[in-house]
Amino acid sequence: MCGVKNIKFLVSPEGFIILQWDKVEDIDIDGYEIFVSTDRENFKSLNNKKLIKENKFIFKTTEGKRKVYYFYIIAIDKSGNKSEKSEIIKVRI
Repeated sequence: MCGVKNIKFLVSPEGFIILQWDKVEDIDIDGYEIFVSTDRENFKSLNNKKLIKENKFIFKTTEGKRKVYYFYIIAIDKSGNKSEKSEIIKVRI
């Protein structure tokens, strides 16, 4: 299975981070898992074991502005197989 590619982001005026990426073209794809970190080392899942079905996600931070976040995404198929990690992107709000 191919990994997630071409992650793009937009920061809304409210400080929300909108992530979007190319849809993985695998007929067996079940969804995506998104990971976030503030130090580029200690990542945690944002999904809480529930896969994201679309190739778009809105991260609503409550920590205010002047913060840096790092994200990566993996695709997961219906058998539970995981793709390689996407590139890590850095977002400053």
